[in-house]
Amino acid sequence: MVFSNKTRRPSRLIDPAGTAGLEKVARADANVLANVLAELRWLVLNWRYMVPFVVNQLGSLVYIRALALADLCVVVPAVNSLTLVFTVLTERLLGNDEPLTVARFGGVALLVSGLAICLSAPVS
Repeated sequence: MVFSNKTRRPSRLIDPAGTAGLEKVARADANVLANVLAELRWLVLNWRYMVPFVVNQLGSLVYIRALALADLCVVVPAVNSLTLVFTVLTERLLGNDEPLTVARFGGVALLVSGLAICLSAPVS
């Protein structure tokens, strides 16, 4: 078996680990509660952590609202398939250097096609 020596480069736009540096916040001489509060303060003030966190929470609110307004048999497949599509798009926007292979593009195309079939079918 042949392994590649290529290492994955970090994203061009943002640090892929919004928690980078968190390990430096805790102090050995402080108690557990003080360390937890210091880490929470650091995370809340770190925009590289908070921006993805807030976007994730807004997505959860949209999902819950969609569940309340539409049929489950439509919303759940739609959200699950669109999650994968948005993951691929976000990877591209954030500078993932992995090539968009035919298999990956085909998978996204199949997901979108299946979603279109689900949404066009009448719900009884």
